[in-house]
Amino acid sequence: RQMCIRDRQKARRELERRDRLLFQAERLRTLRAMSVGVIHEASQPLSTISLEANGLVVAAAADRPDLQDIRQTAALIAGKAADLAEMVRRLRRFGETGGEERVRLSVATLVNDVLALVWPEAQRSGVIISNSAGPDVHLLGNEVELRQALLNLARNALAAVPQPGGTIWIGWSTMGRQALISVENPLEPSRPRAAGMGVGLIIARTIARAHEGRIEVDHPASDRVRYTLQLPLNERPHV
Repeated sequence: RQMCIRDRQKARRELERRDRLLFQAERLRTLRAMSVGVIHEASQPLSTISLEANGLVVAAAADRPDLQDIRQTAALIAGKAADLAEMVRRLRRFGETGGEERVRLSVATLVNDVLALVWPEAQRSGVIISNSAGPDVHLLGNEVELRQALLNLARNALAAVPQPGGTIWIGWSTMGRQALISVENPLEPSRPRAAGMGVGLIIARTIARAHEGRIEVDHPASDRVRYTLQLPLNERPHV
């Protein structure tokens, strides 16, 4: 009977977890749509502001500047800039409220979820994924965001593998009160050692900072690079 109760409780927790994921995923889709809308709406005013600002510079440099025209142009630029700033504030407020909910997360579950997502991509690319499991520890964070951060690191590692048959390494460990989730991949000989990973890395670093963590980069060997997502534990690691 106790086993049945525990099974039902476990099933309920899993359903609640999936509901949270669906809710957060919907908010992220909405945020992406809003971002595209802001970019579309902002592109034309920004181009106009640039032209008007250049015109303002020319007008101000004239022998006899038309002060009335300069004032009108400056007011127009200020108004358009204020409108753009308000759009950005609305988008930021939505993003911040969408990322407030944090729950206790198993690092093993987080890593395994990401492995399940990237495994088919690795198979299609002929890349081997080596997984190194660490201790059973937990974090306090937004599940969708942290999974996205780790997914970005994993996908960038897949894209950086020089040739089919290469290997990437994904695993985790602990150091003091920190969880260290690492993604490591080989480098092409011509690739700069400090080469970045574009927008994916920027997003991952932003998510890490929002969770009081960071992403460190090092080279365990001359032909390999490792990105480590460091996050505070929600408990003391098991010894």
